[in-house]
Amino acid sequence: MDDTIYITKTKKEAIEMLNKYIILSKKLGIIINKNKTKIINIKNSFIFCKWKFKILNNGKILMIPVKDTIYRQRRKLVKMYNKKVNINEINKTIICFKSYLNIGSSYKYIKYIDRCVCKNTLNT
Repeated sequence: MDDTIYITKTKKEAIEMLNKYIILSKKLGIIINKNKTKIINIKNSFIFCKWKFKILNNGKILMIPVKDTIYRQRRKLVKMYNKKVNINEINKTIICFKSYLNIGSSYKYIKYIDRCVCKNTLNT
């Protein structure tokens, strides 16, 4: 994966980090796309690689999946149930997605997927 994120306390630190990253990238032969490179203030939240990052007042960083990802996975599971795909394949898909969700702060989304799975299992 070539996407990177750095969190610093000040804009000056962020600029210094970016310059070091650019120098290192040049040494490694990696080209940085300056149009996609941003330094932003993260007081509220920001989206990066389909995850929403939110910093709480106590300094804790929450990593929440973007809702579109959850809905897309739910639609995929419903289609699998409707097409009567082998239950082992469905279970593999569920386990894989739940593992992905475990990367961040996703407890309520894992429970949401579980409810959808139970609902579809009972309806089939």
